Amino acid sequence: MSASTPSAAQGLYSDVIRERWRRPRHRGELPGANAVAEDVNPLCGDRVRLMLAVEPEGRIADARFVGDSCAICAASADVVADLVSGRSRSEAVALELADVLNVLQAEIRPTRTRCVTLPLSVLAQALGVALYARERRGEGRYLEVSLTQCAAAILGHKLVEHGLEGGAPRQLNVPTGVYRTRNGWIIVALVREAQYTRLVGALGRPDLAEDPRFADFAARAAHAAALCDIIASIFPSDTTEGWLDRLRAADILADRINGFDDWLADPHIVATGGAVRVDQPGMGRFHTPRTPGISPAVDAAMTPAPRIGEHGNAILAELGIDAATIARLRAENILLLPEAP
Repeated sequence: MSASTPSAAQGLYSDVIRERWRRPRHRGELPGANAVAEDVNPLCGDRVRLMLAVEPEGRIADARFVGDSCAICAASADVVADLVSGRSRSEAVALELADVLNVLQAEIRPTRTRCVTLPLSVLAQALGVALYARERRGEGRYLEVSLTQCAAAILGHKLVEHGLEGGAPRQLNVPTGVYRTRNGWIIVALVREAQYTRLVGALGRPDLAEDPRFADFAARAAHAAALCDIIASIFPSDTTEGWLDRLRAADILADRINGFDDWLADPHIVATGGAVRVDQPGMGRFHTPRTPGISPAVDAAMTPAPRIGEHGNAILAELGIDAATIARLRAENILLLPEAP
């Protein structure tokens, strides 16, 4: 089947998506909303703000959304608002991606899944935080969630270290780090003092446990360069597999540093379907990570990404532009489209 036929466009933008995008039922401000959240997808610029009017007993009387987003995201936001209106908070919390996809009636590719899930994540923010605040303090709260702030929160302890140690924090848990082996790389981590003695024993250098420069974490931090150089000179004497056997036998936290092929062959990734194969016309077959929250079967059944202009003829025709106008715009290089079938 030609990808430029109406059937192909149906898979990309179903009738439901087009209808919800052009004539949304729940777009607009909601005066009196007491649970509001907003989020943005920085990869494409989609932005959705969801407003809920929650009654004292927990029923969501109404839901509205606003924002700048693509047709799929806007349609998803409209569906989410529709599905939660009139529902209890517990019913709204139970809303899943499959519920939205069932209403949209469309084949959503992995690259566009976030367009559908963004309104769901905004709903979770509104219900999980704003409604909690309402129960505790009797009022709702407007939420604006920044992905930059979320990422920075993961590094919060490092920011504290940076400030308390004058901008040059000492290295922690020396000789924790990454080391080259005979055939790759390995990471070793120490948490307790006793692990250092077991580590140097497994490395065949028990004498390092008696060196006063390396007596404890504080001393090892002061002499980190010397100790790490010694450790780094030992690991190339064996393979990653050989070292992992010895280190794990000594109850030391260690693992290989994976390349992409290593990751794809990892037993856990294979067993859980962590990667799916994609057959992309013009590019061949390749692996891509599975979309979080989506089953391997759903990802595997997704259609390939379209080529530039692949669905253009069908979409323009759907918008009421006649074939002669499309042909003229193509001839004038205003539109980059394949020849109509």
